[in-house]
Amino acid sequence: MIIPTIARPIRLSHFKEAGFEQSSEFRRFVAYDVILDDESMANLDSYVSELKSALADTGNGGHTDLERFHLYSMLDIGHFDNAKAQDAVAAYKDLITGISRQGGAYLTIHIGLNYSDDDLSFEDAKENLAELVGFAQSKNVNLCVENLRRGFTGNPQMFAELIEYSGANVTFDIGHATSSLAAANGFGPIELLELIAHRVVNTHVYEYELDGVGHVAPQDLSVIGPVLERLQGTGCAWWVIELQEDDLCNTRELVFELLEDSVIRRMDRPAAAHEPRLVPEQRLSRLAFGH
Repeated sequence: MIIPTIARPIRLSHFKEAGFEQSSEFRRFVAYDVILDDESMANLDSYVSELKSALADTGNGGHTDLERFHLYSMLDIGHFDNAKAQDAVAAYKDLITGISRQGGAYLTIHIGLNYSDDDLSFEDAKENLAELVGFAQSKNVNLCVENLRRGFTGNPQMFAELIEYSGANVTFDIGHATSSLAAANGFGPIELLELIAHRVVNTHVYEYELDGVGHVAPQDLSVIGPVLERLQGTGCAWWVIELQEDDLCNTRELVFELLEDSVIRRMDRPAAAHEPRLVPEQRLSRLAFGH
C-alpha cells in the first residue's frame, strides 16, 4: 500500500492576492501542485524563481523542490485545426524541457478543457499525445492527462483508449468523475478507475464540480472514501486537495483520518504480523503521510 504525499495547488497569485504568509491553511502543506497558465508557461524559469522566493519568504523555503506542474492552457493538442494543434504540441514540448531543467518530474495537461467536441479530433489527439509522451520520457518527465467532466476525456472508454494508445499517465480527478455525464448514467469513479488504475499517478481530491460554483468539498467520506481506498491499491503517490481555505484544511483532515485508519487496519491483519510496522505499538504520526 502506497502512503501518498498530500499536496495543495499553488500559484504565484496566491501570494500576491491572498497574503499566504499570514495563512495558517497554507502552512499546513509542504508539497505543491504548481498551477501554470499560458503566460507562466512561456516564462517558466522566472515564474518558478519567483514562486520559490515567495515560499522562502513565508518560512517554507525548505520545501521548494517543486516536482509537479499543472497546466491550464488555451492551447489544445486535440484541436481539429492541425496548425493550432501543432502550436500546442510545440509549446508543450518547450514547457516539458523547462520543467526538466527545473528538476520537475510531472506535468498534468487537459484535452478539451476549453473546447467542445466539435472543435476536437480524437484521432489527432491520440497521435499528438503519443508524440508528447515520448518526448517527455526523453526528458524524464511524466506526462499526465486529466479526466474531465465532458468531452472524450470524460467518456470512460475513449479516455482509456487515449491513455493506452499514447502511453500517458493519468491525473485522476475525483470531482470530475463524480460529476460527469458518465456518472449520471451509472459509470462512476470506481468504474472509471477499474479501466485506468494502472496508469494513475496523481489524484485531485474534492467531491463534486458544479457549473457556476466550482469545486465542492466533502462533508464526510461517504462519496470520496471508497474512491480513495481504491486508489491506495494503485501506484498513485500524489493526492492534491483542489480546494481553498477552510475547505482545503477540513478535507485534509478527512484524508488523513482515512489514511491513518487504512494503515492501522493493514497492521492489524494476521497476514501483516511479519511485516515491518511503520510506527511500533502506537497510532501513526501524520508526518508519515508526507504532507
